Amino acid sequence: MRFWTTVILTAGLMSVANLVGSVTPAARAEEQAATAEPPKATAQSAGPLAVPAVSGVPGVPGPYPMDVCPVSGGKLGAMGKPFVLTYEGQEVKLCCPSCETRFRKDPKQYLKKIEQAVIEQEKANYPLKTCVVSNEALDEKTIDLVYQDRLYRVCCTMCVAQFKADPAKYTAKLNEAVVEKEKASYPLEACPISGEKLGHEAVDLVVGDHLVRLCCPKCVEQVKQDPAACLAKLDAAESAAGGAQPATQPAEGEKSKQDEHAGHGH
Repeated sequence: MRFWTTVILTAGLMSVANLVGSVTPAARAEEQAATAEPPKATAQSAGPLAVPAVSGVPGVPGPYPMDVCPVSGGKLGAMGKPFVLTYEGQEVKLCCPSCETRFRKDPKQYLKKIEQAVIEQEKANYPLKTCVVSNEALDEKTIDLVYQDRLYRVCCTMCVAQFKADPAKYTAKLNEAVVEKEKASYPLEACPISGEKLGHEAVDLVVGDHLVRLCCPKCVEQVKQDPAACLAKLDAAESAAGGAQPATQPAEGEKSKQDEHAGHGH
């Protein structure tokens, strides 16, 4: 009896071993994957998707388009250094921290003021007469779209959706149009940052809707810190050369004061 019990146990163990050995590595991996815990979301994956880097000619937003707080209407800087925040990729400057509460209650109302100021600042020198997406001619139905402090003009709402699906593509296209329009008549022979003569290694940078030529990539960061100062040098050179459109326009709020002053007949 003991002999047959031993035989049965041995046969059973051998059968189990054969079953375990018959599981393929692929099946085992599939089983492990099915029972494994899903990966935890990281802070990076939980955040918004990054906008792809623009290939070709680099570009940066022009000077901030308003010199007044979009919430209170008060002069920026009158109460100390402006309070700066970023809302959905849009830079917003307020006269004081207390205006942030009012801004966040109705951000669309105040963002619309900033977008309108960007349009007024860049529309006159806009380099394209066609839709940046479809290449159709712009007309009275043109839609002025502001994205990350820059103006893009499109022919219809379908092109707005197409632009938002791949903004980097159309930003590169707009940058190239700015360079094509302004490079031949560019008024400076030296870098506006370093003062060094521009050579064959000069870097083309689009600031808002204007071309700025720099001696090297290192100067790009300085332009980003203070685009208004850089464009002021370009303005002076264009004025001396009899250029038409200034690179820097009066900020929103400042324009009306200049118009009032002109009416006094001085």
